[in-house]
Amino acid sequence: MNKNQISYNKIAQSWNQFRQESPLNSCIIDIARLIKKSGKVLDIGCGTGIPISRFLEKKGFRVTGIDFSSEMIKIARTGVSEHTQLILADFLDYEFQDKFDGIIAFDSLFHLPLEQQKIAIQKVSSLLNKNGYFLFTAGKNEGEINGEMFGSPFSYSSLSIGNLKKELQANDLKIIEFNLDYYDITTGSRDLLVIVQKK
Repeated sequence: MNKNQISYNKIAQSWNQFRQESPLNSCIIDIARLIKKSGKVLDIGCGTGIPISRFLEKKGFRVTGIDFSSEMIKIARTGVSEHTQLILADFLDYEFQDKFDGIIAFDSLFHLPLEQQKIAIQKVSSLLNKNGYFLFTAGKNEGEINGEMFGSPFSYSSLSIGNLKKELQANDLKIIEFNLDYYDITTGSRDLLVIVQKK
């Protein structure tokens, strides 16, 4: 179990309370308008399932949520319906049987080590149906940093902007939105928010 898993298990209850009280991120509403109606959607790092997975299932999507925190998944099972498939696993290790019309990685893939960032993009592309959409948040400077949330330590990593764009292009992911220094009242600030479409 890595540092991020331990920390997410530790803060699960605090995180759940925070997300219960948070408004739905407007970028999630935006991408839901793009994804094929009643399509399959994968929520990477779904956490407690609230509010993102729960919103998506209520919009009629067939939702799969995956998270490596057992405590987060335990809470998620009480927050979403039985129609949402919840998977306790590391995204890079799990072998999916389905492909998806939309994939969301909101504040999740940046927890992977730097050497796995390109692998994650490659895997996302392989899981997307043609014309499917992928939304994710990322850093904007190449490297790895340490941080803290709810008093617990977390690690983060990011490709450079140039390397990220090259990797997206190499994996047939067309940039739809590329928002540096993103800010929205429902979300706050993020270094980068990206929406791409599978060619």
